[in-house]
Amino acid sequence: MKNVLHYILLICFLLISILSFSQPQKDSVLTSTRFLFPQFTDGKVILKDGVVASAKLNYDTFTDQMQFMGANNVVMNISEPEKVINVVILNRTFSYLKNYFVEDISIGTVTLSMRLHQQQIAEKNGAYGGSSPATSIQSISSLYQGDGTVNKLSSNETVSYNRTLTFYITVNGKTKIVFNQNDFLKCFPSKKDVIKQEIDKENCKFSSVESVKKIVDWMNKNGIKD
Repeated sequence: MKNVLHYILLICFLLISILSFSQPQKDSVLTSTRFLFPQFTDGKVILKDGVVASAKLNYDTFTDQMQFMGANNVVMNISEPEKVINVVILNRTFSYLKNYFVEDISIGTVTLSMRLHQQQIAEKNGAYGGSSPATSIQSISSLYQGDGTVNKLSSNETVSYNRTLTFYITVNGKTKIVFNQNDFLKCFPSKKDVIKQEIDKENCKFSSVESVKKIVDWMNKNGIKD
């Protein structure tokens, strides 16, 4: 009888242990959300001297760096990016413009490029579930593990992201930075009225990549440039 009771107690103890270890951890874990692609992906880097290098690549939207997976799963930045013509990941092409790698969205007489930047906003949770004002808005440092990042946050913090889209218009060999509709129209002073009509017609939003791409595609299709 004592032996039976001993085994019952032992089984109960094991079950309690398993259930305890299966509970979700209180620490929030952020994995890879800083990257443009879900994981490091096969791509190629095309250099101005004609060299083409293959690697697993990704773009870090926190640090604005094009990165590749080196030996022993060590993540490294592309050095001397000014020597790069293009980076191709899947069917997406990136160029180095104005000190950043930007994605080429629409290519033609008018070329539209885009850069996505993210900032982490960490907020302390209040005693009754509310949040205090943001305690930090920063491009955070990271611990690289394998093909992504893991940043452990305390259990009383919640994290959101501030996303910024920056557009670049290249026409006649000159590139200008575009943040809004006014910046866009300034790139085409002699055609701004007809472009403005199309923007209004399509209800173009400069917070949307697809929306701005539609306007530039229309311009290239109809040969509209300054």
